[in-house]
Amino acid sequence: MGCTDASALTELEFVHELRGLALDACAGPLVTLPLVAYRLEIVEASLTHEWQHHKLWDAFLVRTDDDRMLFQLCVAHWMALAYIVRYAAVRVNDAHRFNESVTLERQVCQAVGWDVKEIHNMIAWQRVRLT
Repeated sequence: MGCTDASALTELEFVHELRGLALDACAGPLVTLPLVAYRLEIVEASLTHEWQHHKLWDAFLVRTDDDRMLFQLCVAHWMALAYIVRYAAVRVNDAHRFNESVTLERQVCQAVGWDVKEIHNMIAWQRVRLT
């Protein structure tokens, strides 16, 4: 099952929504991002649990004419996916995975008009887990 829109108006409201949130619960607005095959391979290679693969592919919308695939997830699940990719990058010392995680975070924050640095600071300050 795909994500549902659970809109949050500000970065702080989003971070507050994350406190005590179950892993399968949604938080934040829905964001649609394109992934080309190379980026998708990097993301999939980072996923270690079956539920992570299901969450990603449940978010699949359509393949575009220019060979990109559109995925739609809530902000919380996009950020969790970015953190999973980053963790895998650090674990195996892979710069491509690390860069993909940074790109995902930036695209998500840009799509909803948030500052990625603010999100990082608030998550650290609030001690909120994303995954």
